Amino acid sequence: MLRLFKKKKERPQVEDIKSQSSENESSDFFFNFEYLPEDKKKEKIYLYEWLKNDGEWIDEGQPLYSIRLGEYLGVGTAMVSEPILSKRRGVIQHLKDKDQIIQIGDKVYTIHPKSVYEKENSIQNERFYVYFDKYKYKIPDKYSHHNLRIKQWHKEDGELIKQNDLILTLMYSTSYNNKETINHYAEKNGYLDKAWNALYFMDLEQNKLLYIINDNDDERINRKFINTPDIKIDEFTSNKNIQWQRVGSTEGYSQGITSTSIDKRISLTFTFNNMGSKDFIVFQFRSKELMLSKEDLVSFLFSDNRIIDFKINANSYKSSHPHIDKLFENKVQITDDELLHFEKYDFLKWKILLRKQGREIVGGEEGYNEYQPHKNLVVVIKKFASEYRKLVMAEIPNYEPLIRRQTNTTSNDNALIEECYVYLMLDVNNHYHKIGISNNPEWREKTLLGEKPTIELIVAKKFVSRKIASSIEKALHNTFSDKRIRGEWFNLDPKDIDEIIVTLSS
Repeated sequence: MLRLFKKKKERPQVEDIKSQSSENESSDFFFNFEYLPEDKKKEKIYLYEWLKNDGEWIDEGQPLYSIRLGEYLGVGTAMVSEPILSKRRGVIQHLKDKDQIIQIGDKVYTIHPKSVYEKENSIQNERFYVYFDKYKYKIPDKYSHHNLRIKQWHKEDGELIKQNDLILTLMYSTSYNNKETINHYAEKNGYLDKAWNALYFMDLEQNKLLYIINDNDDERINRKFINTPDIKIDEFTSNKNIQWQRVGSTEGYSQGITSTSIDKRISLTFTFNNMGSKDFIVFQFRSKELMLSKEDLVSFLFSDNRIIDFKINANSYKSSHPHIDKLFENKVQITDDELLHFEKYDFLKWKILLRKQGREIVGGEEGYNEYQPHKNLVVVIKKFASEYRKLVMAEIPNYEPLIRRQTNTTSNDNALIEECYVYLMLDVNNHYHKIGISNNPEWREKTLLGEKPTIELIVAKKFVSRKIASSIEKALHNTFSDKRIRGEWFNLDPKDIDEIIVTLSS
């Protein structure tokens, strides 16, 4: 068997270097150097390149790896063999690493039957890796470096796909004007997890990871959408302030979650910060795109049709972002109930009302970079809200979230004199109790049931105004403050429950 080695375009011949094995498909394959010319006997043999990843299935006769002779002194100086073909079909296990010296009799790889090798890349696994394989697509060697790229992704990152769905189209050039395309289809059902190194503008190389198909999407979400807090202590007040170095990203500096307007002309970034032991939603934007003024309104629409409005209470001020100039921001206090809604419900879109201009801007259908698809934007918002709430409860001493935001509108003044109830509810799942107020406790029970289908209304008492109901609620909160879990939720004893029932029944 004759192997050819090449030095750029030159192909000097080297004698027989043979792979041998027994007839058993699961046995070890190894090199047996039977003969080398006299002038090559002192040359070292290196494993130059694996053409099939460890754990991959390979058919008989497919290219498996190549070797080189002698020290590698730079580009074009290596004497590299033609691809050595597999003698068996099965799952490959590498026994030698790239650039490792191979000696006579060394075992280089093993071929296993299916479901034997623990590192087998199988569609039965929870995570199935898909690599680029030019031999599988039968791309001629003379075209294998001709702008071989991904032309189009047909599915979004994180999308639930089915076997045989069209995932992507590959493209390579056979001449200056002629482009060939290859369609690639899914081999199993699951969630698509794109590899960041498989982008449109990057040339593909043998064994480059294209994507992963996951049975569960949690691992992708936790790996790609990272939130890194920036916690500092105010030297004057000794309070901890929680801001962010990175939100929904694996690299760079991003203080919040960014999405664009429908016309793509304006981008809005928002984040949740805790400053002076108070929770704020902070809006950031470039001054050349947008400036908010007092009385402007930023609204968020969710999948349960709830709209949360944030009225801007002051003019915009310059942000202290370390890398973006002319970035401005506004902040508004946010309640625990509103934070919980960002965590539990799918965000649909936002709207900015610029009152002085009589202008509305709608956006939020598309995010930024890694979370550009709306599905990923929703995931990032939920994850960030959840992690923020857990962080402030862990880091802020005696944390007491805002129960309701105060407004200066006439409707709010009228609401203070409306009849209002103080209620006690039970979450039968964890046996925590909620002490709150509502104009309609039965309606409030239904809205909470939408969040957690284990809520029961225990007792409610009507008062002549919201102002009086609020004072009773506050008194109960203070009485049982040592048993507060968070916000309006308490871990009450049976005696405490009886006392509240008596108070709200009399």
